[in-house]
Amino acid sequence: MGNKVSIIIPVYCAESTIEKCVNSLTQGIYSNIEIILVEDCSSDNSWKVCLKLQEQYSCVKAYQNPKNSGPSAARNLGLEVMTGEYLMFVDSDDWVEADYVSSFIEAYQKYQPTIIACGYINHDEVQNAATDYFGWGNAETVAVKSLKNELLPMYHGRLLQQIWNKLFLADIIRENHLSFDTEIHMGEDFRFLLSYLEHISGDKLVQINKPLYHYIRCSGNSLMSQFGREKFDEPLKNLERLYTYLGMSAEEKEGKLEKDRKEQCELWAYLIMHNMGMKNKEKKKMIVALDMQNGQKLYRKNKILYDKERIMVFLKRIGICK
Repeated sequence: MGNKVSIIIPVYCAESTIEKCVNSLTQGIYSNIEIILVEDCSSDNSWKVCLKLQEQYSCVKAYQNPKNSGPSAARNLGLEVMTGEYLMFVDSDDWVEADYVSSFIEAYQKYQPTIIACGYINHDEVQNAATDYFGWGNAETVAVKSLKNELLPMYHGRLLQQIWNKLFLADIIRENHLSFDTEIHMGEDFRFLLSYLEHISGDKLVQINKPLYHYIRCSGNSLMSQFGREKFDEPLKNLERLYTYLGMSAEEKEGKLEKDRKEQCELWAYLIMHNMGMKNKEKKKMIVALDMQNGQKLYRKNKILYDKERIMVFLKRIGICK
């Protein structure tokens, strides 16, 4: 049957998606799994659906936070109750390929790496209806690389920051009391991964160059859409920690972080502009505050981009553009 894999899924207002998510796991090739659903006091029927799935599948265990506390607290509860030897994370909006779990287990048993990561497909159903593949280009399906040599390319290729495209050893987490930081709401997954890397030895990375995970951005109430509440320096703290892990000098870190701050301004401006819950006047004020010298220019640039995206979405909906 193989070693047990615990899969933690935080659930919040996911009554329309959680069944597809869980079904994609239960119908997978690898059968020795426990699916831990942690429902976070949703305003919809998510908890009822979780209880239904628990009754339907013997591998599903449903838990509920005593109060709405966010995905980090939900995942932490999952860490407390997991019983598997391996650990994976899935988000309740998403779904996976049939060989998602089995591919990771086979790769770990064959190579005994420090970390394993797979490719994924990003389905953006909010802004531009685009479907993008993130992986390693035309590389072989499974490749073994130096972890420290690949961390920065993975970060810039949007393959490092996530936890749902990786496999973790549960004992490393238990023995070192690792958990998610509930005080931050952007970059908490990346911070957890960095904590994990700091407590595991070796320099072997296995890349599974297949889109085993489907990330669905389909909610206007997602964290990306509500962006603007997080402290600006939190993502930079993660990068500084990554650079320390890679053994960079203080001078090297300072130079890279200065460049990162500029890139962070661009990213935050884009995300603030796409915040569905903010008025345009408030968006402008926040974007200008990011960069006192170039804030006006940054706002105009992102306003034009945002308007173009909205037009493209409209044209696709009425059939003028594909």
